[in-house]
This record gives sequence, structure tokens and C-alpha cells, in this order.
Amino acid sequence: MVRKILYKTHKAGGTLAMLVVFSYMKHKGLLVDEINPLVQLTIMYPASSFGSTISDLDHPWCNVKEKTPFNYFCHYLIHLTKPVHRSWQTHSLMFVGSICILLSSVINLGIKVYGESISLILIRLMLIGFISGISSHLFLDSFTRAGIQIIPGYTFKFVPNSKTFSTDSTWENLIFRILTIGIIIMLILLLKMG
Repeated sequence: MVRKILYKTHKAGGTLAMLVVFSYMKHKGLLVDEINPLVQLTIMYPASSFGSTISDLDHPWCNVKEKTPFNYFCHYLIHLTKPVHRSWQTHSLMFVGSICILLSSVINLGIKVYGESISLILIRLMLIGFISGISSHLFLDSFTRAGIQIIPGYTFKFVPNSKTFSTDSTWENLIFRILTIGIIIMLILLLKMG
């Protein structure tokens, strides 16, 4: 039987990261005045959700839970590089960071050239959500025994190489519960912020 990757911990991590970033933006006055904050949150959430799981598209397609056309396209592109799970193509801070910087630069250039059009503002919000999600993925994977790659070939992790810190373990369930509590706290704080 093929094991489906469930993603629940990464989805929770992406949601919490996006809520923290959104809260920061709201507190610092970085949200777009002309757009309702709830609409901005609604735009950021799906991008964060996607970003939180894109790195795991290095698994074989049969193990990918969300079989959307966009995921298939991204999976196809990733697999042109013949990755193994948690390889530099998907779990390297240098590589993923470079992609985020490149996308951010292109959007900021578009805004400088064409002005603050509503479509570019919405794309920027999606990018912020995506970066929140993918960053949370790498951060959470650094708390597993396999870790992540800071640069290709150099593995980094916060925990020892012990079965205790394996994926789909009691450790992961504890992390998921902590993330869920964090999400609830952030939602309460956002409601209090108005």
C-alpha cells in the first residue's frame, strides 16, 4: 500500500506563519488601505497553504495527497531535476530562498514600472503568503531527524538523529498540537485587534 503524505502539520505551520505575518503587517500598517483586511487575509491563506506543502512535491506523484493541476505542473517541473525527498531542489534554504527573492524582486520591479495596480498588490499578498508557507515548511522540517539543507550537501537540524523525531511520530503529533494552539491564539489576537 502506498502511503499518502497527509501534510496536516505543514498546513498548520503554514497557517500559523501566515497569521503571524498578517498580524505583523496589520500592526505596522503594512496592509493595503483600500482593501478590507479580511479580504487580504483570504488572499494570503491559499498561497500560504500551497507554499507549506510545495517542497514535498519531490515525492512520487502517487504519494501526493492534493492532486490538483497546479500541483501536477509544479511536481513535473521539480521532477525534471530528478530529486530525492528533502534534496537541495526542494529543501535547501539557499535554493528556496533564491526563488522567493527572485519572485519578490520581479513583483517589486513590476510595481515600480507599472505603479501600485490592484493586480500587482494582490500578487504581492499572495507572494507574502507563499513565502510564509514555504518558510514554515523548512522550519518545521528542521525539527525532524532528517533535517533540511542550508546549502546543497549540508544538512541542518535542531534535533538529534533519533527515531523520536521522525515524521508521523508522537513528536510530530505534539508539534501539530502546539501549532493548532498557536493558530487559535493568533485568531483570538486578530479578533481583538479588530
